[in-house]
Amino acid sequence: MKLAEAKTKEELKLERKKRVKLFYKQRKRNRIKQNEEQRSANSQVKSTIRTANKKVIKLTDAKAEKDIPLITKCYIGFVKLIDTASRKGIIHKKTAARKKSRLAKKINKLQREQS
Repeated sequence: MKLAEAKTKEELKLERKKRVKLFYKQRKRNRIKQNEEQRSANSQVKSTIRTANKKVIKLTDAKAEKDIPLITKCYIGFVKLIDTASRKGIIHKKTAARKKSRLAKKINKLQREQS
């Protein structure tokens, strides 16, 4: 080994520290990017859930004649959406259960009134 190429222990430690710092910096950047993408996807799912919820509520609160099969079909679609979101952790499972229960109450009330 030539004398000019030889590095001291301190220089080697500094180089290693720089590499480690760079590694964690890149890792942090990747996590930030992933978080933004996940937040965007989650907000889209939440928006879809709210829209489906409003659709069922609108059908149940309509002044005109209520079409129970249509309401039930929309409710089933809503339940699929909210269960999937709950399973993936986008919304809490108890929040999903509460929303489903409230809509089910409305639909059951309508069915009793029409019977």
